Amino acid sequence: MQTPIYIGIDVSKDKFDYAAVDAQDTLIKKDSLQMDRDGFQELGKLIRSFSDVVVGFESTGTYHINILSFLLSLTEHVHLLNPALVKKFAEANSLRKTKTDAVDAMAIARFLIFRQQNITNGTEIDSAYLTQLARLRESITRDVGKTKTHLKQMLNIAFPELLKHANVFTDTFLHILEQFPSAKAIRKATKKRIRKTFYNLTKSRGKNPDMNPDQLFDLAKNSIGTADDSLEMAIQFDIKHLEFLQKHLDEVTGKLIDNVNKRFGSELEILKSIKGIGDITASHFLSEVKDIQRFSNYKQLIAYAGTDPSVKQSGNMIKRGKISKRGVSGLRRVGYLITCSVIRHDGVFRNYYLKKREEGMVYRKAVIATWNKLLRVIFAILTKQVKFIPNHG
Repeated sequence: MQTPIYIGIDVSKDKFDYAAVDAQDTLIKKDSLQMDRDGFQELGKLIRSFSDVVVGFESTGTYHINILSFLLSLTEHVHLLNPALVKKFAEANSLRKTKTDAVDAMAIARFLIFRQQNITNGTEIDSAYLTQLARLRESITRDVGKTKTHLKQMLNIAFPELLKHANVFTDTFLHILEQFPSAKAIRKATKKRIRKTFYNLTKSRGKNPDMNPDQLFDLAKNSIGTADDSLEMAIQFDIKHLEFLQKHLDEVTGKLIDNVNKRFGSELEILKSIKGIGDITASHFLSEVKDIQRFSNYKQLIAYAGTDPSVKQSGNMIKRGKISKRGVSGLRRVGYLITCSVIRHDGVFRNYYLKKREEGMVYRKAVIATWNKLLRVIFAILTKQVKFIPNHG
């Protein structure tokens, strides 16, 4: 039986370096290739020249996606590696004291040989696709928040009273403001036109806004707001941009949930058995964590999130400091949202959070402590494939 050849690949934006070694850690071949079709074909020739190949490279955000897709068309033994684990291994073996891409590729190849217990099995392109979808949704959500903040700032000049009396981000009010973007614009319009606009919008959307046309007109009549053409144009632009973002956010959210449901349907339902976790947050969590079987215990899951405490040792003194932040930042972000929601909706975790506050923890530290407890529970229920029972959390 032929032993496998291990190929470590160091990926950057425009090129990639590889090192191929055998099971005895003997270098067979190394090279630097361009991140293009010719480079892929050259790597493909090398891989096809061996009957048994294991390929690994570090997760690099977006740079690795295309080469991952290509490699999976050649072999199923392709692995995305945690950069922090590879770095730690390389430093322990003096492989990264000299920083070169060739050394990095060699370190990755050796990691494949000597740290097989830390290798993620069954890597698939749809796992990377899920992560990209989740990150895209995060990005759009941030843009929505920024646009809403800017719109409120503009309205605080053009029609400050409206912000105090209505939710301006409902579809109905956004469409009204798109036509009448200031108190001045409403005053210039006739009551008849305002009423007609309200009627057409409520008829087509089936929802009544926070106030009727006469109330809006009276509010505008007594407004202290000021606006010129440029400010009104900025408000209309923000509204159009917000509608554009919201449309795409809904589309990406639907795709994310659908794809997570196809891949991790049972895990999605198990996570949702915890009060405060819904389709969106569960989908974000699973897109970052993927297969729970990757982790031997809950401590590995917490370390993956980067919310384990950093430990510094000097002689016999051990100091536990702030969270390590060595894990996946996307998982930490969704973890914070999940934990805040679970604290509001679930008594078990709310009591745990309150207990930590009573012990003197500041708000954020208490939330992180609750998140780590939640991760322990999530690891248990996903591993056992059982839904959460609140009184036994």
